[in-house]
Amino acid sequence: LRLSVSDSRKLATLQIGELQNLASVMIRGIQALETAQILCCPKLSTLDMQCTGNGLGPDRVLELQGLDSISSQLTSLNLSQSGVRAGQLAQLLNGSAPSLIHLDLSHSKLLSTQFFDKSLESSQVFPELTSMNIANCVGFADLDEFVRFLGRFPRLASLNVRRCPFTRPNPASFAERMEAFRPEVELHF
Repeated sequence: LRLSVSDSRKLATLQIGELQNLASVMIRGIQALETAQILCCPKLSTLDMQCTGNGLGPDRVLELQGLDSISSQLTSLNLSQSGVRAGQLAQLLNGSAPSLIHLDLSHSKLLSTQFFDKSLESSQVFPELTSMNIANCVGFADLDEFVRFLGRFPRLASLNVRRCPFTRPNPASFAERMEAFRPEVELHF
């Protein structure tokens, strides 16, 4: 069972619950959304909230409710350009770390190695994650820090880092460094 909600200009609150066979929730492009509650969906594995809750100005953020009940079984999480706040993003990442396979946090203004170091336990790794998109995340500025950060993802096979500062001004040098450190990772930049 899949649920898709998109292109609603006025929707501010969304509640999803008691759907035992719901496997995928896609809430895309709802910029005015302020609260999303997802409860009692034990088979939910995909959560996609791209471009949702991000159109309310700098002081308004999307509040997610029910994170504890959904994060532990997530395998795919897309919060690209979403308005999810830092504390809730940290909670989602910590809860879903053991099971997550695909992670898209592109265009996030929150991400940096400091965010991960502060938000996650020092020993926290993502053992199943194979695909990650952090394109346009300007918080990752230092290549050495980024290489250390990648240690949290031992099975990473595909990485999108388009327009991240550490890939410039010398993309060839970045590619060589990554080839030496993680030759198994397919780069997109």
